[in-house]
Amino acid sequence: MTKLNPPDLPGMVVKMVEDPPSLTPAQGREQPAIWVKTLAVYSDWPPTEVTLLRRMNLRRGLNILWAKPSDGTSSETKLAGHGAGKTTFCRILRYVLDDATFGTKDFRDAFNDTEQNGYRNGWALGEVIVDGEQWLVGRPLGHVGYQSFAKKSGSIEDTHPDRPTTTGYEDYCGAIDSAVFGGMKLRHLSGSGRTLVWQHLLGWLARDQEAHYSGLLEWRHPDSDHQSDVLLQPDKENLIRLVLGLIDPDEQDVLREHAKKTAEHEDGVREKPKIDFLVKRSRAKLEAMLGRKVPDPKDLLLQQEIHTLVRTEEKKADAGTASAGFDKELDRLGATVSTQETDWRLARVALLGLISQLPKEQRDLQSARQEATDAEQQLAVRVMHPFKNYCSQPLSRAWKEKCPLADDRPTDDQVDEVLNASMVTAKAKEQQRATLESQIKEQEKTVAAKLLTLNAVHREVEVLRTRRDTILNELTAPRQRAAELKSAFEDYKQASEEWDTLADKLETLEKEKRILDGRLEQFAAKHDTLVNTFTKIFHHIVQNAMGSNLIGTVEFSGKGIEPRVRDHARRDSPAIKVAKFLAFDIAAMILTMATGEGHHPRFLLHDSPRESDLDAAIYRSLFLAVREIETGDESAFQYIVTTTESPPEDVNRKPWRCEPVLDARSAKTRFLGVDL
Repeated sequence: MTKLNPPDLPGMVVKMVEDPPSLTPAQGREQPAIWVKTLAVYSDWPPTEVTLLRRMNLRRGLNILWAKPSDGTSSETKLAGHGAGKTTFCRILRYVLDDATFGTKDFRDAFNDTEQNGYRNGWALGEVIVDGEQWLVGRPLGHVGYQSFAKKSGSIEDTHPDRPTTTGYEDYCGAIDSAVFGGMKLRHLSGSGRTLVWQHLLGWLARDQEAHYSGLLEWRHPDSDHQSDVLLQPDKENLIRLVLGLIDPDEQDVLREHAKKTAEHEDGVREKPKIDFLVKRSRAKLEAMLGRKVPDPKDLLLQQEIHTLVRTEEKKADAGTASAGFDKELDRLGATVSTQETDWRLARVALLGLISQLPKEQRDLQSARQEATDAEQQLAVRVMHPFKNYCSQPLSRAWKEKCPLADDRPTDDQVDEVLNASMVTAKAKEQQRATLESQIKEQEKTVAAKLLTLNAVHREVEVLRTRRDTILNELTAPRQRAAELKSAFEDYKQASEEWDTLADKLETLEKEKRILDGRLEQFAAKHDTLVNTFTKIFHHIVQNAMGSNLIGTVEFSGKGIEPRVRDHARRDSPAIKVAKFLAFDIAAMILTMATGEGHHPRFLLHDSPRESDLDAAIYRSLFLAVREIETGDESAFQYIVTTTESPPEDVNRKPWRCEPVLDARSAKTRFLGVDL
């Protein structure tokens, strides 16, 4: 009996690994849910021997696609095993299994570039066995607008029409979904709530070579131009649990509820400092008003004290307000202001009326003065001696001689009469103007006097109002103090209640989380047998591949999934990490085969998984460990691995080694048989 839970690895779900696990397929799991029988690539349609670029026959059990490396003795390229088409094979195989693309954009462009030995109308055909039924699957590799198709019970050997059909592919995808997830009660990933679909699972079953097997959950890499949905790490971890049968619907509900309670608890913890500040600030304000420390607002003595102080101050304010009798005096002064303002306005209107007459009187006076001046000028002309351009004859002679212009000139008497009249009028107008100016001055004095009276009353009102406000402020100060004291206590009480509510909520959430933790532990206990079996299988593969002195364990915790390898201490080098990730994938495939639990399709593809300084012996031993699980060509799984490292001698031949062996040193021995 080998202990698997040493003191420095607490919290392991699996306590120990006993005898080697049974690797015999469970009833109903005698064959993979999905496996690929044949993969063929054609340069054009229809598929014929002429258009065939490469055909690979695969089997149930172990399949090794080997790209033979250079022996280093030739002056030819030393990259014989690299660039031979291993990843191209994997990507096209994934494409036939409903992956989004068959390679990077550079590869797709090169494949379709007819000017550089490319193929614009290429096709990938595969014979895929889904739940025991063979499907012929066709997927276009060109840019000519063809659609994918599938034919149940079809074969590459069938006679193909001149143009590819466009039907059946959705039925094929539905068959895959039914074969893999048909019995799954729960298909929602707890991290995002997304529905688990085949493309998500295919990411784990057929990792990108570009991801370099750098992590248990590193499945796709941007450099591969995969164009698939990218799952978050929690969703990937959840996917593995679902596929291995380690989560049921009730547990998923508990996980969601646990996540919700945890989020609420974290929100409450973040809120605590804010409410604590409000409690301290409101308490300090109340203590400053009372001049002493105060207890919790629930304290009955404190409540009674606040109530008494508030009532005392309010009574003071009521008595003082009732004694203030300013309203009557203000009403009286208001009436006086109204009367005085009316008198002032009337006097001002009269003044403005007199002032408005002044311009007319001024114009009349000027007109009268002008008339008097004109009369004086005529009188002056009459006594003047003759002068140039003026008639020098007396008017009497002009009349006697019947001068036609003589009648236009007034007589001397007329001139005297006009002069006297204009002088009288001018003096009268002058007297009128003087009288109006005198009236205006008197009215201005009246207006000024009334304005002084009005202003005096206004000042009296302002003085009274100021006195009233001062007295009322003094009298209402107790009410204000009462309001402030009451408000301060209410703020303190409300903040304390919020604190108590938050504390109660956090306590309740803690209890609910503990209950949920207990339920999750119950679920974990329910799955212990399955997890223990999984760890046994993982441990078995680790020992076969890496050494019988090593211990393989797998921890399923709330934080994730952690496969570990150790002897006297934990082993965690980059090479060991790659080995344990490969062992984990293989163990997951075998688990559902051997136990009949979970939804792994028992199909697995590893593209050139030897990374870092992974020892060749460990790498080769993984192949042998997988072969050990085989039951011949009727194995219950299909494991495909591409490698540059030479396979172990025992499996470096048919039926385990795929034909042909790839070699990048010539176009013919590359996967597609051509240079792109």
